[in-house]
Amino acid sequence: MTIIQEDILEEFYSKLTKAEGFDKLRVDQLRALFRGKKKPKAPDVIKALSEDTKESQT
Repeated sequence: MTIIQEDILEEFYSKLTKAEGFDKLRVDQLRALFRGKKKPKAPDVIKALSEDTKESQT
């Protein structure tokens, strides 16, 4: 049985994949950050949200 936070995150990831400026790589980075038992550190989340991916640099 999933917990509500997991359901919310899955919906969040689903919407991000459809959002302009977010590709699968960036969503996967965020997914990895939130996967653990510990809360992700703010600088890591900011980096994942703001870092240009290789595809967007070409």
